[in-house]
Amino acid sequence: MKLFLFVLIIILIFQEEKASAQNSDFGIRFGAELSKKLTKKIELQFEEEVRLNQNVSSFDRSLTTLGGSYALNKTFKAGLFYTYIYANNQDDGYYESRHRFGGWIQAVQKVNRFKISLREKFQNTYRDEDLGNYKYNPKMYLRSKFKVSYNIKNLPFNPYLSAEMHYQLNNPYGNDIDKWRYTAGTEYSINKKFAIDLFYRLDNELNVKNPVRTSVLGTMLKYQF
Repeated sequence: MKLFLFVLIIILIFQEEKASAQNSDFGIRFGAELSKKLTKKIELQFEEEVRLNQNVSSFDRSLTTLGGSYALNKTFKAGLFYTYIYANNQDDGYYESRHRFGGWIQAVQKVNRFKISLREKFQNTYRDEDLGNYKYNPKMYLRSKFKVSYNIKNLPFNPYLSAEMHYQLNNPYGNDIDKWRYTAGTEYSINKKFAIDLFYRLDNELNVKNPVRTSVLGTMLKYQF
């Protein structure tokens, strides 16, 4: 019954995407994530991700992230990160480097075979003023993410659903929510150290000029040592 409800929600998400046809795009994201536990509470992470858009015809950006996290207790975990972004500014026809710094705190609660989490992330992205004529720089966001995953008994699959809100923090013209991100996927555990995350995502822009709805297929290889 629980698995049926999960599949039903995925179908509803696909139907919502199908119903909206204006300013749509399709992209692919792929990458790898390495993590190392130094102690029971301290963990280091390295992640590399590549994104393609314009119906998989164009390079969008690559993201290289270094981060660390600390388990405050069994429920709460906090972390810091730095991301180097190499982005294709397709509107103006140039590539640029961006630097993103941030921190996050996450609460996780297990209920039977379900895992429920809420993460609050603050990020600050600096863009190259010599290349772009930006209305404001850096761009600050609060990203709130709610996620529910389910561990299927005797199977290596952990399906999940998540919703994430992007809220502007320093827009001089007024702060607002400018994106909702919905994800449905599953994590497949090959062994205790190696897993593959497969997902479908909808990125819905809001309160911006010419908002775009992007459908994304993605995969992330995860290795913990």
